Amino acid sequence: MNMAIDQVLLESSSNDPIVRFYQWSRPSVSCGYFVAVAEVELAYPERNYDFVRRLTGGGMVDHRNDFTYSIIVPRGHALSEAKGDVSYELIHRAVSRALHSVGVENDMQSEDTGSGQGVCFDTPVTKDLVLADSGAKLAGAGQRRNKFGLLHQGSVLADGLDGNLFSRHLLDEFGNSRGDYQLSEFQLELAKKLAAHRYSSAAWNLRR
Repeated sequence: MNMAIDQVLLESSSNDPIVRFYQWSRPSVSCGYFVAVAEVELAYPERNYDFVRRLTGGGMVDHRNDFTYSIIVPRGHALSEAKGDVSYELIHRAVSRALHSVGVENDMQSEDTGSGQGVCFDTPVTKDLVLADSGAKLAGAGQRRNKFGLLHQGSVLADGLDGNLFSRHLLDEFGNSRGDYQLSEFQLELAKKLAAHRYSSAAWNLRR
């Protein structure tokens, strides 16, 4: 359902970026669009989790100890029209400032340490965020562009993170001038159908 809501928001008409924060009702692992299922099974052999393939790229994310957010940017907006590495950096700089505001000291990774398709928090890639003291990965994301705009799905390690305070600071980074966005009944029904027929299906999740 989380993946379905993001897709519906991406494909809906909007004049401004939407920042969405969400949680997982059960232990879950998501993988980027291009990750092979065999890699997921090798990394998480216990299989005591729900599994879903994201619309965005990137690696495997264990959502049992993270804080997840999405940013949906409509076509025509500067972030949507920017090249992938530029939009990734600009969004992560905003995330970095929000984390600094809640006392989490962090830096931006300057070079790749992996392909970006492994276990997400094992291998930071360029423009990911890392802890200032240890260099351990703190935040990463996957992106997808299409004719509707840009979808950025991000994950931040939750150890000691005040999620409510962080989310308020991140909203401030994006202006937060339009208030809370509410899904319409039509959007909610579309999301339920996508959740059932795409993101819960073997045809989608086991396609690689």
